[in-house]
Amino acid sequence: VLAAMAGERASAEQSAVLERCIGDPDLDEAGVERVRHIIGSTGVLADVERMVAERADAAVAALGAAQLDPTAVQALTGLARAAATRRG
Repeated sequence: VLAAMAGERASAEQSAVLERCIGDPDLDEAGVERVRHIIGSTGVLADVERMVAERADAAVAALGAAQLDPTAVQALTGLARAAATRRG
C-alpha cells in the first residue's frame, strides 16, 4: 500500500527511483533511505498510519457491539490494538 500510494503521488524522478529500488534484491542502505525519504515526503506514511488507526478503531467498536464473551472481546481488542501500533 505504501509503495503504491507513494508511486501515485511521487514526481517522475521519484517514481523512477521507486521503480528501480522496490523489489531490488541487491538494494543497499542508500537505496533504502531514498525510498524512505520518498515515502515520507509524499505524505503517504502518515496517511496509511491514519487509515490503519481508523480501521482498528472500527474493529474495536464492532467488537464492543458484538455479543461475545467479554474475555474474548478483551483479547481481540488487545490484538487489534497491537496489530495497529507501529513500532520503531
